[in-house]
Parts: sequence; C-alpha cells; structure tokens
Amino acid sequence: MSKKTAKQILPFVLLAALAIIAMFIKPAADFVPAADGPQYSNADIAWVLVSTALVFLMTPGLAFFYGGMVNRKNVISTMFGCRAPCRYCGCALGSMWFQ
Repeated sequence: MSKKTAKQILPFVLLAALAIIAMFIKPAADFVPAADGPQYSNADIAWVLVSTALVFLMTPGLAFFYGGMVNRKNVISTMFGCRAPCRYCGCALGSMWFQ
C-alpha cells in the first residue's frame, strides 16, 4: 500500500467539513408554503417532471457515447457507471417521498 499524501486527503477533508458546517446553517427560505402565501404552480411541477424525463432519456445516450470511447471489454462497466447517478437520485427521492 502506498502512503497517502495531503494532496490526496485534502479534498475529502474539505468536503466533509463543508457537509458538517452545512448541517448547522439555517436555510435562507422556508420551503413549506404558507396558507395565505403562494402555492406550488401546476406548470412548475409539470416542467420539473418533463425535465426529469428528458434527463432519464439522455442518460443511456451518454452511456453509449462513453462506451464508444473505451476498450471493448470495458463497455458494460462504463455503461453501468453512467447509470449510477440515476440509482442514487432514485434512492434519495424514494427516501424523501416515503418518510
């Protein structure tokens, strides 16, 4: 095993510190709509759903694009790697919806 240098560890430490600090900062806006305040617009919700569908259509194309730039034996792993963000987002959304 090679010895880890500060150059390798510093990005992780900075991101971890930023995440810990972000837990204690109060958000600038309240995301729960007030009873008399503005409600969510149907058009806004529709646009978010359409843009999400477009991203899910774009992701396999990106996988094929990256798959064409690697060796033949690495195509499948590259394609699965391109689908990983969709899995992470799906898990995050699922945990938020079913709380």
